[in-house]
Amino acid sequence: MRSGFNWNKENIGLAIGGASLIVAIVALLIPDIRCSIPIVNRYCPKENCKLLFRQGQKIEYKYRHGDGAHVQLGLVEKLDEKRPGVVTGEVYLLDHPYPGDTDISRVLLPPGTQYPRRFPNPVSFQISYENDEWKFDNYYDVSKDGVSGTRLIGGGECISSRTATGLLEYPDQRDGFSVFFQRIEE
Repeated sequence: MRSGFNWNKENIGLAIGGASLIVAIVALLIPDIRCSIPIVNRYCPKENCKLLFRQGQKIEYKYRHGDGAHVQLGLVEKLDEKRPGVVTGEVYLLDHPYPGDTDISRVLLPPGTQYPRRFPNPVSFQISYENDEWKFDNYYDVSKDGVSGTRLIGGGECISSRTATGLLEYPDQRDGFSVFFQRIEE
């Protein structure tokens, strides 16, 4: 008489079922695993902002004035993640041929296009983000002399890993701007 466990079809089926149940419970409890499962990942926080505002990524910055009178383009030349979820950068505002009534969502900087800088000094900003929501922690207006220093406020949403949209306003809400960030492919 032999002692031990007999691996017949019924026992193999129970072992596979038990292992599957353990894997399913672990997958539901650990977010990284859960979010990799296509059926349930719609309930997971997205990481579009993290992918868009990552270290060294060049990003085109665009805004349209609230009255639609003009469009500005800028090139983010420095992105530096000092802390997780916080990005600092510099935007050089550019002279460009686009009129104010241009659909800003279609204005792109083709690769290799060089527009002259309108102001010699960059506009500095700091953005903090969590999941797909972002907000300006610091953003300063630049006047023609480059020393205005008016702090603007705003925030928005990362709608994909390539694009973020939002609103930028003066603290007294006298003026607003639609804001777009778009990743530049190199």
